[in-house]
Amino acid sequence: MRVTLKTSGGVGFFPGLARPIVADTDALEPELSERLRELVENAGFFELPDPISTLSRGAADVRTETLTVEDAARVHEVAAVETSIPEALRELVDFVKEHGTRA
Repeated sequence: MRVTLKTSGGVGFFPGLARPIVADTDALEPELSERLRELVENAGFFELPDPISTLSRGAADVRTETLTVEDAARVHEVAAVETSIPEALRELVDFVKEHGTRA
């Protein structure tokens, strides 16, 4: 399983410097690989709509987190404004930020 996190928007965002963060079960320790799979499942990731939320007018300084999960034959992408990310999805985002590597 491979999870890619892209962050866009917000104060100080520079597209050319914003590299995605990737967490791959093949590159993680076994217990972290299992935790990544649990977080994807707990979030019901493959059933989430895309986008979960969008920016409203006047909210240009808010970041959008876009997660792409590739697992065997399944690929799904979900974008959400940081202020409205469901808790289970926030845990997945935080895990990828902590344990992933910049692409």
